[in-house]
Amino acid sequence: MLEGRLEVWYGRRWWSVCDDRWTMTNTDVACREMGLGRGISFTRRYDTANLWTALSTVKMGFDDVDCDVTDASLFECSHAPFGFPPDCDERQTIGLRCAGAAGNSAYCLADCPVGQFTDAAKSQCLSCNVTECLVCPSEGVCTRCERPLWLLNQTCVRSCPAGYYGNTETRACRRCDAACVTCADGVSGSSCTSCHVTRALSDGACVEECPRLLWNAASPVCVDQCPDGSYRPITSQSRVCRPCSSACLRCVGVADNCTDCVTSGHVLLARAGLTSCEPGCPTGQYPGLDNRCVQCDDSRCARCSAGGQHCSSCADRSDLLEMGRCVRSCSPGLYPSQQRVCLPFCPEGQYPDGSGQCQSCPDPCQRCLSSDVCVTCQSRYYLLTNQRSCVSSCGRGLVAYPGSPSDDADVRLVGGLVSLDGFVQLSTAGNVALQLNIIIIIIIIII
Repeated sequence: MLEGRLEVWYGRRWWSVCDDRWTMTNTDVACREMGLGRGISFTRRYDTANLWTALSTVKMGFDDVDCDVTDASLFECSHAPFGFPPDCDERQTIGLRCAGAAGNSAYCLADCPVGQFTDAAKSQCLSCNVTECLVCPSEGVCTRCERPLWLLNQTCVRSCPAGYYGNTETRACRRCDAACVTCADGVSGSSCTSCHVTRALSDGACVEECPRLLWNAASPVCVDQCPDGSYRPITSQSRVCRPCSSACLRCVGVADNCTDCVTSGHVLLARAGLTSCEPGCPTGQYPGLDNRCVQCDDSRCARCSAGGQHCSSCADRSDLLEMGRCVRSCSPGLYPSQQRVCLPFCPEGQYPDGSGQCQSCPDPCQRCLSSDVCVTCQSRYYLLTNQRSCVSSCGRGLVAYPGSPSDDADVRLVGGLVSLDGFVQLSTAGNVALQLNIIIIIIIIII
């Protein structure tokens, strides 16, 4: 007798088999597949029973094996999906005892092992020479394949070709019924998956006329309702699903009447009784919650934010944008920018005059508080602090200070109640400098 732990060669490595649901029928199939005669007995938790502690070599791959007496291989038996069984640990190995006796280099057998055939002239077992073949009467002629392969023209294939199905009883490829172009695997070839052009697929059968709706004229299928990308025409007599336009993911009534768009980010625009998919909403509209274009609340808006209450741009280019409204002129204390937006300050290089308008600073001022009070000067000019003007040279008794806005130097008014009142500070690198002297000069000027 021969005895040992059962392992299976699969995916270019050896895998152990779990003892869950193991039976004597399983034992007999495994022993016969190895060419070791009939099965004698089996032992659950084989490694533990034999005090074998080297469990690190055990890799469980097969679980819940259930063989039939007609099976010729473990691969033909039903079993759980291949891989590490979640309910089986490495201690649950299965050990077998087979009736065959071992020789030095060969066995005397009544039948050849799986994958071999008997050469009567030589009294030898020879290989079938067909990949994953279990049974063959001669070389190259297979009559039974390992699962999940199918038998086709004496060879083993992973799937049956078009026009054939895998017979789950014989494990062989058979022709589909004449009505089918293709059919599903099963016990017969009558479960169609596609039909000839003169017929339509309806619940696995090819029929001349659909009982409900017909979809996809190129490969006709009977459906209860038209799927995405198709629609039922608005005629009571029509029972055919027509394709939507290429821009529509879904449509209703006619091909160009979209209810959803294929391209992400496109919006639904209703006009002339139809809804189309567009890259964006037209002037005066915005995308609503259902991605449909909705009119802005303010008719003067060119664009508005979600909800339609606040303009983000104006339809009339002469209008100004102020706090989400389009106006003819800015409110007091606000000034128009170059982008035609009302702001509480003038753009750089300008100052507010008494009429509420922004005027350009006089040359060579770069920034100014009024027409005669410069804050910074243009390149190659210096700020004359006692006169608040820009000069090309400082003159006698004064030294050119090299600071500039790019050197983190700035001049500002602080502590005032209005925009033209307060102390003047000259700061550089974040530190206040010359405040006291400038205050004295400003006081002298005021006096």
